[in-house]
Amino acid sequence: MNTERNKDGLIAVIGFSDRASPLEPLWPSTHRALIPIAGKPLIVHLVEQLANAGIRHIRVAGSIQQYAVRNRLRCGREWGMTIRYSDLHGDELLAECLATEARCLYLLGDHLYDADFGGLGANSARSEKSPDIEQGMAGIWRIDGGDVDGHSLVAATGRVTYVNPLVNALDYHHANLRAVRGFLPRLNVPGTTLHEHAIADWQAEVAADARIGSSVFIGKHCRVGQLARLESDCVLANGVVLESGARLENVSVLPNCFVGRHMSMRDAVIGADGVLALDGRFWPVRNGQLLGPTRDNLEYRTGLPDRNIVNTTR
Repeated sequence: MNTERNKDGLIAVIGFSDRASPLEPLWPSTHRALIPIAGKPLIVHLVEQLANAGIRHIRVAGSIQQYAVRNRLRCGREWGMTIRYSDLHGDELLAECLATEARCLYLLGDHLYDADFGGLGANSARSEKSPDIEQGMAGIWRIDGGDVDGHSLVAATGRVTYVNPLVNALDYHHANLRAVRGFLPRLNVPGTTLHEHAIADWQAEVAADARIGSSVFIGKHCRVGQLARLESDCVLANGVVLESGARLENVSVLPNCFVGRHMSMRDAVIGADGVLALDGRFWPVRNGQLLGPTRDNLEYRTGLPDRNIVNTTR
């Protein structure tokens, strides 16, 4: 790798944790880095943050189902950057990059971050602080006097940084809400009355008499029926159909999920196969009038396994 090319900036190295999916058993085969967060895969949020911070070179470590990550990110042209892939694990890839780069930003691709990556290049070039993180942890890494030093994001940016490792369903729901509140622009559907803290994609269809509360996100190609109620803290991923009269509160709905008119649910993650409560309890649902798929999920786009079911009647 060309050190001269990156001397004034940072190269980002993305590794992955070995945890199970926080959506088990609702979606046990989901690649953690492709879990949908507020309408887009988790790792896409991370790549967009890095691109906005001016970081133009990313190395991605090897992981199970890496082909799915490759299919989504490809070469990085979508964000004006270069993304290269490796068979090495995260710590091994970081060591390889440090052999040619002055400094590397190491992150986990299955974590949600709220950090000022834009200030890392200048602030971390000459740090007087002592290393404060161990191998395998996210932060700025460099070789100093023959030793590998690691500084956490908090130490490098000088401010409190939010990190969500997505361990369980509650973490996943909080990550959805955090992304809605912090990362997304406000886009209202013409002719629809939304709460001032609600967001709906312009490609969504929301009935005029639907009740939309605060901290609600409605993704692309969603349909919210008449008299449906989305109370506070609800996130509908792309392709969700919420039938007339359904009521949700403090709920995340996974992509391409049909929610029937008789459904009333709170404090849960909902998918086409069942309901995962935020406390970890799971209820499979086999009634197509209550829950079901709206169309194929295409894992490389949505993060959810293909179901090989296409339903165009709803």
